[in-house]
Amino acid sequence: EAEGEALIERCTFGTQLQRAILTHQPTLVRDCAIAHNGQGIVVGFTAIEGPPSQRLRVERCRFRELTRGAIAVVCPSHDYDQKGDPQLLVIESTFELPAGVPAIRATRSNGVSLIGNRFLGRGAPPQPGEVILLVNSPWREDRDNHFGSLDVP
Repeated sequence: EAEGEALIERCTFGTQLQRAILTHQPTLVRDCAIAHNGQGIVVGFTAIEGPPSQRLRVERCRFRELTRGAIAVVCPSHDYDQKGDPQLLVIESTFELPAGVPAIRATRSNGVSLIGNRFLGRGAPPQPGEVILLVNSPWREDRDNHFGSLDVP
């Protein structure tokens, strides 16, 4: 288990095969751009054993044209110490994703907070329930988020 928080800062990830970032330890990703990938950030291991997924903070990042999703957090159980509540905190980030691609997916997380983010789609603005998928993961904070269209100036 990691002693501290991993820091990924001011990076650009483009045209990866599956995902830009795979992590399980407490992680801060800030001021990064992730585009043209399958997935942006994945927290947790589903096919192998290992430590439980931990806290993820994402600040001022931009996610564009991903095919499977921007951020996915999967924890095997609420019983694990997820090193923070909320386990997922996303602040002032922008999501420009095709229709049907989730921006946020959290499963069995101990909490999700979204503050000041922009969720943009083609045509009609995306609906919160279409781009934010929470399964057995409670809201901790949901404020100042904007859902708009890339087609409107």
